Amino acid sequence: MLDRIAKLQDKSQVAGPVASIHQVIRPANLNFISAQYPGVLFGIMPLPTSMTPANNLLRSDQSGTGMPAREFRLKDDDKSKQIRDLYLKHVVRILELSGESQPQATADAQIVLELETALANVAMDIAARRDPKNQNNKMSLQQLQALTPSFNWKAYFTAMHVPDSPAYRSLLLTCSAVWKSWRRPNLLSTGRAYLRYSTVNFTALLLSKPFVDENFDFYGKVISSSQEIQPRWRRCSAYADIELGEAVGQAYVARYFPPQNKARHPATAVFRCCAD
Repeated sequence: MLDRIAKLQDKSQVAGPVASIHQVIRPANLNFISAQYPGVLFGIMPLPTSMTPANNLLRSDQSGTGMPAREFRLKDDDKSKQIRDLYLKHVVRILELSGESQPQATADAQIVLELETALANVAMDIAARRDPKNQNNKMSLQQLQALTPSFNWKAYFTAMHVPDSPAYRSLLLTCSAVWKSWRRPNLLSTGRAYLRYSTVNFTALLLSKPFVDENFDFYGKVISSSQEIQPRWRRCSAYADIELGEAVGQAYVARYFPPQNKARHPATAVFRCCAD
């Protein structure tokens, strides 16, 4: 994947690597919190529409930073500045572990922070996201493409095996200015640096011990105030819950809550009364 990113020669090629990254790294899912969720470039998920909840539409959503929320980028208090300084060191270290020299990693880290800050500056805050009018931006593929002309959505959807749809929902309206700036020549090198860092950063927990330790030093100690990393078995159990939650849940129900148990459960009688 890193070789593919390094070989990018044109902005029109960015969609393919992003789709490949999203097939390995869970795309940011804004169902879980109100304003922003860390992810690579943007979030994407199927959601029911507000007017026709029986129908799902694919929604593209704001994301793109390695910090837990946009406020980590924008606040000016001493604590926030300290966290940003430590985050810069974290980005440099991740890039060094990925194989870059120290001077190159330092230069690329500044590029990454500039792009992430630009995305945070234009992202909607919690209050704006609660407004239903900001959530219901229905548009065709052509309109979505016009919103972000430097990103090939058709190629992305094809690579992600997304079926054709007459409409999509997008919360990237506020981010369009940043995305449109990808038409500038130097933004291709920005894209390469950003995608390289993001790919390694979001897979760090699955890599060798130096990556795991660096991830914990920043996200565990600095962000979460944890002093000791959990044992590996517990982390593996948490990953299974996150990535295989529904599949594991179905297996659990099949084993411990078979049909005969459902028939005896008091809730079953309540459901039957409601149905009648």
